[in-house]
Amino acid sequence: MNNKTVRLFFLSLFLVMTACTSSTDSSLQPTETRPPAVTSDLGYTIFFPRQKKIEGERAAMDALTRGTLVLVDNCIRLERDPSLANYLLIWPPDFNITNNNGTIQIVNGAGKTVASLGDEVEMSGGEIHSLSMLDKYIQEQVPPKCPGPYWIMGYEFTTIDTLSP
Repeated sequence: MNNKTVRLFFLSLFLVMTACTSSTDSSLQPTETRPPAVTSDLGYTIFFPRQKKIEGERAAMDALTRGTLVLVDNCIRLERDPSLANYLLIWPPDFNITNNNGTIQIVNGAGKTVASLGDEVEMSGGEIHSLSMLDKYIQEQVPPKCPGPYWIMGYEFTTIDTLSP
């Protein structure tokens, strides 16, 4: 064997051995735990599944849908036209809920109230039919009594003023 063939052989062997071994550096693993369901001041738990927080900008679908925020089986859903499915909403990681004198409100990452239950809203995102298609982080937040379809929220979220013409 010539010198070039021997080098190529050992380089290939090294690459194969590197590809077949794996080591996990625990310092690279996410330390964030999934957010818990929120217990309201009203005495019951409200399930508010959120997307996993990541560094940098998250990928997001950009379809649009609109409807009314409603509470069904302690899960916040988007109730749409009766001919369309209602979505269980999967919120952005920095959104939260709060109880303001018995009114459940949605709060964005800046701490600003952006909607309340009963409000008509429009939001970007995309539809997912099966919970198994979602990240395990999200799956663990969704109880069986909150079935799909699911709407994974994007970046746009607007409350619609139903009083304007």
